[in-house]
Amino acid sequence: MRSDRLRAGTIALGIVLVAASVGILLVQPSRFPRLWLLVAASMLLAGLCLILVAIFSTTKTPRPLVQEVRLDTSLPASEVLDRLALYVAEAEGSLNDRSDGRLEASLGSQLAMRMMGVLTQYGVERIPYRLHAEVSDTPGGTRVDLAFSSDEGRYLGMRAKVVERAYSERFSHVTALLRSRLS
Repeated sequence: MRSDRLRAGTIALGIVLVAASVGILLVQPSRFPRLWLLVAASMLLAGLCLILVAIFSTTKTPRPLVQEVRLDTSLPASEVLDRLALYVAEAEGSLNDRSDGRLEASLGSQLAMRMMGVLTQYGVERIPYRLHAEVSDTPGGTRVDLAFSSDEGRYLGMRAKVVERAYSERFSHVTALLRSRLS
């Protein structure tokens, strides 16, 4: 509780410093000597630093949203891994690991999600997540265990429900797409 008030006070002080420096700069800086410009620039820098320190000290990385899916397919394990790797390449993701019946990849973009949001189709298609797949041979073919986990980064406060819904919808969409590709 006390730390929240301290952070709020630090942000408020930072805003006051930024506003005062902008006010000095807007009042025809040519009438002020260079010293005033230096003071205004210093106030602006100090205010921005205070705001950033307060923000980054209050950000939280939420626990990832996870969805696990098990698929069975008649394809051989190597073909399943090839098709999963092809999906990652088509989705412009990065393949982090592919070995011994495992595949790990990072897909989407934190920046695109932050800039475009999860209310736009562009943002939803680029939701950042990790894909972990384990492939094992079974008597009838191949078992594929998929795990999707959110990778949106840090939040100031709590994750919004709309983000959780967007992740759930995206994971369901990718699951359906992979199910059709692996059948």
